[in-house]
Amino acid sequence: MKFRILTNTEIDIAYDIVKQRFTYLEAKGINQYPFPFPARVNYIENHYQKENYGYFNNLQLLGIVTLSKRNKLSDWDSKDSNTTFLWVSALYTNPIYKNNNFGYEILCEVQKVAIANNIQTLLLDCYKDGNFLENYYSDYGFSKVSEKMFKYPGRQFTACLMKLDIEGYGKR
Repeated sequence: MKFRILTNTEIDIAYDIVKQRFTYLEAKGINQYPFPFPARVNYIENHYQKENYGYFNNLQLLGIVTLSKRNKLSDWDSKDSNTTFLWVSALYTNPIYKNNNFGYEILCEVQKVAIANNIQTLLLDCYKDGNFLENYYSDYGFSKVSEKMFKYPGRQFTACLMKLDIEGYGKR
């Protein structure tokens, strides 16, 4: 297995996974957004920032994640932090490999990226609906930091901010 930054030729395949997982989650009632997230234009922007990663077995793309090095949570808190963290978003696995634990394997690879960049904290937010995603990330060592109601035109939802201190990671 190999975890690396996606190339230009892989971006369409990766975004197909975003759309497929969006459809799958929407069918399960987990519909945080009225369209696939991230929007294609944002995903491409992340790609040019070299933030989109893929998890591969040979040439087969098993899953994707976007990793952004930050010290500010724009949607959660307007002040800068003294600590740099790795923001984890758009973690999706290829639906044809469902139930193979690739999400956990990707999170293990994310930890290695953080360590290589001297980062000790991973943060993410997830949709709070029946606690499915909150429980999913808690099972992998993340703890809930806070909840917040987000309001967008025609859409509102509650999300959870989740945190993982890397030293306690992988004790599942």
